[in-house]
Amino acid sequence: MSTSKYRREPWSRWYDSPRWRQLRMSILLRDHFQCQMCGRIQIDTSKLVCDHDIPHRGNPDLFWEESNLKTLCADPCHNTAKRREEWSTRHQRGDWGLSDNLFWPRCQASAVPLTIVCGPPAAGKSTFVAQRAAEGDLIIDLDQIIATLFPSHARTRVWEMRRDGLLERNGRLRKLSQPCLAGHAWFTTGAATPAQRMHWADTLRPVRMLVIPTPLQTCIDRINADPTRAVGAHEQASAVRRWWSDYVACDRDEIFIDH
Repeated sequence: MSTSKYRREPWSRWYDSPRWRQLRMSILLRDHFQCQMCGRIQIDTSKLVCDHDIPHRGNPDLFWEESNLKTLCADPCHNTAKRREEWSTRHQRGDWGLSDNLFWPRCQASAVPLTIVCGPPAAGKSTFVAQRAAEGDLIIDLDQIIATLFPSHARTRVWEMRRDGLLERNGRLRKLSQPCLAGHAWFTTGAATPAQRMHWADTLRPVRMLVIPTPLQTCIDRINADPTRAVGAHEQASAVRRWWSDYVACDRDEIFIDH
């Protein structure tokens, strides 16, 4: 964070505060001075970075949220691998004309009453929404969007197809800020950490946000039993494990148990 670009931002001063130095050390201790990307242990803390998983863009809640922080070695993981990963998940201005992050788009508060349903793959999010949505409600579900765009690749893991699906999803999320005739809107997402759920709550201002923490093995059994998930079943099972590895409950969560 030493470039002049960032130093001009008001929030750059947060990095110089005693609170940040204390928080940074607590994250390094929590992660046992181990890079969460490559696994290397580095005792010299000057060679470690306390990195924000979701870019905070000056949002103090995301900046200080511990679940949004992880330890990375400065080089190569933060300075090379992390930046390469971020560029692979962003709309590049020169290529696509947009700069927002694919996974964490900037949105305005929904003008339509909105319910956000979070949980791992195969948790039952789509079923939950289908059983409760009324005729004419808006449903924003990435898998359903991809199935519409690419009917023969409903559960694809092909990045180009998922990118197009995310582009369409983000466009629909942004349109929620515009008045429409829908009585209610529903948005399904993963959002395993409090910081991720906070991002959606702060930007979209839903009337309700709930988590469906369907047990890991139940999700995997559903994936293996679902013929529509046969292609990419291993990757989907890995995504379930990642969700449960990242999942942190918080007091403000509304929990729905899927039986």
